[in-house]
Amino acid sequence: MQNAGVWGGADAMCKCGKQGDAKTSCTKNKNPSSAANAAGCLGTKGKKNTTHVFKDSVGAVCSLEAISAGCTSIKSESSKALTKLPNVSTGATMPTSNYTYKAGNVICVKRNTNVRYADLATVDTNQTDAKKQCPSDTKKCGGICYPTKEGDCPLESFSVQYTAVAGYGISIKKLNSGSGAEPLIDVTVSHGMPW
Repeated sequence: MQNAGVWGGADAMCKCGKQGDAKTSCTKNKNPSSAANAAGCLGTKGKKNTTHVFKDSVGAVCSLEAISAGCTSIKSESSKALTKLPNVSTGATMPTSNYTYKAGNVICVKRNTNVRYADLATVDTNQTDAKKQCPSDTKKCGGICYPTKEGDCPLESFSVQYTAVAGYGISIKKLNSGSGAEPLIDVTVSHGMPW
């Protein structure tokens, strides 16, 4: 079974600066009309080249005049099903051209249908002999006794980690005989920070 969230998409926009940040207010010019460097890009408009401060607008990309003043066009995007984790890290430099949705990584979770969590025995912590804390056909996996015939202990947790060399990877942690942790029985992936 696959459940996917949906990103709602984005409207086209003409982005013209950022309030209070003179260095990045516009790609070419900033608006010097106030001491606080109010958001907007200073340029000219119309046949008479009238001085004009271009402001953010939603619904369409920038006019040539706005681009000339230093505004940036942002194209609209349709909604996308969120089935993959991006392989670009939070805070990474955004590609400047020909950016398409990267392949990314998919998290696949296989549930063991032979074992029900509710049917598993818990470790008898009152028993001082470690070999007697679980029934003979099971082994200690965290706080549960897991059937030996099912192989390795189940997962305790997993995390998505990023390294500059390898990009995104999934790190797993299995239950072991030395921990009192419980097995992972449900997985929910929620929204993170946009990059």
